[in-house]
Amino acid sequence: MSQVICKGNWALFKGSDAEIEKFKSLLTFRDSSAVYTKLYRRGIWNGVVKLYKETMKGLMFRSGLIGYLKENFPDIEVIDVERKLEVNEGFVLPVKLREYQFNALKAVKEKVKGIISIPTSGGKTWIAVGIFKMFKGQKYLYLVHRVELLWQVSALLEEVFPGEVGRVGGNLGEDDFSKKYVVGMVQMLYSWVRQKRGLEEFKKIDVLVVDECHHIVGKTYREVIDACENVVVKIGLTGTVPNDLLDALRVKGVLGDVIYEVPVEELVKGGYVVGPYVYMYKGDWFNQEEFERLKSKINWTKFDFTREYWEAVKEMFIVRNEKRNRLIVDLIKGRKGVLVIVDMIEHGKRLSEMSGCKFVWADSEDRFEVFKKFKKGEIDCLISSPILEEGVDVSGIEVVVLASGGKSKRKLLQRIGRGMRLAEGKTKVEIIDFYDEAPPLLKKHTKERISVYKKMGFPVDVKEVRNESLGKNKV
Repeated sequence: MSQVICKGNWALFKGSDAEIEKFKSLLTFRDSSAVYTKLYRRGIWNGVVKLYKETMKGLMFRSGLIGYLKENFPDIEVIDVERKLEVNEGFVLPVKLREYQFNALKAVKEKVKGIISIPTSGGKTWIAVGIFKMFKGQKYLYLVHRVELLWQVSALLEEVFPGEVGRVGGNLGEDDFSKKYVVGMVQMLYSWVRQKRGLEEFKKIDVLVVDECHHIVGKTYREVIDACENVVVKIGLTGTVPNDLLDALRVKGVLGDVIYEVPVEELVKGGYVVGPYVYMYKGDWFNQEEFERLKSKINWTKFDFTREYWEAVKEMFIVRNEKRNRLIVDLIKGRKGVLVIVDMIEHGKRLSEMSGCKFVWADSEDRFEVFKKFKKGEIDCLISSPILEEGVDVSGIEVVVLASGGKSKRKLLQRIGRGMRLAEGKTKVEIIDFYDEAPPLLKKHTKERISVYKKMGFPVDVKEVRNESLGKNKV
């Protein structure tokens, strides 16, 4: 019978020759994104990914994949040599938890490791604070990837654990990894791991919470978490787990299975957030001549779009599309609480020049001040790069404009979630999206977004804007 010995971040698989071959097959994948890499194009890498390592003792793999293996090896023997942490049964928080937040903490208490999937605006940070309160450990780490989140989370933790909170990262010049509770930026901690700096502090971490844990598909997160080799409680927070099986297993391998999940419909039904209402604007801003010119310049086929093709399409038909941009400007004119989200800095600058709205991105020196003014209602409209799509608390949003197209369900729901926070008198958040009928790639993406809206139960109202009405505020 096959056997797994689990200790810390890793596990060891042993079995018969047939079981070993089955194991290898289950954890061997072809990466669909390989075609975009230089190694694949040069013939150096065949695109195959193996989620295991062969050793003299057996096959080494990430311990979070045990649940996946059990589905295929139902009789597998699991030997768990993990240590345990004492639980603080009577912990108190300064806020009253919602029912689903309380249930999420119950799942963490039982499972200790895994993923909690709760939509944007669902209050994931208070769940993290509850995790820190619930377990009695030596050291705690909350891992983030944006400086805005670094400040936001550390300020909240300081209220709960005054004088015991340290920050690492963000070029703030005050890195403190010695405190009991640390909020750290993964980029800075990754550089420390590579430099073998602070490794003893990493080893002291008993409780780890990873914010926006879907980013674990990248090696930066994985190496930082691997440095926390003695961690006992390891929880990832996300709005959506990756759909792609390989990416999902990369995340689950580090953290474990999804142990608690709340669909966005449940939050809306429970009155915890406001529901979205989608207005999909459909117009004739497509230029066939430009599209033909694009096809002649780029090597592509109908069924195999290259990354260069996608970048060129975005540049020509979204970023530099005068008719489409003018419609966006007309739709937000004179309105309050408007957040326009773009993917490319050039697009944000163009829309800012056309509308007079403030544009912020990762390198904007005044972005913190702008966020504060927007929350207070001192700024009616804000154009932002994706820095606001994950975790950052910016309230007061009445309208979310999805200016950049795309097909990612995760990004789509995160961006919509920016406007779903409750506010007095607020009954819905208006989502403005654009039906790009062509070229084929953008049309495909549009249909995929509409499919997401319908699956989520969001109302969708398609509005036609044609010829003379474009750019003249007539809908």
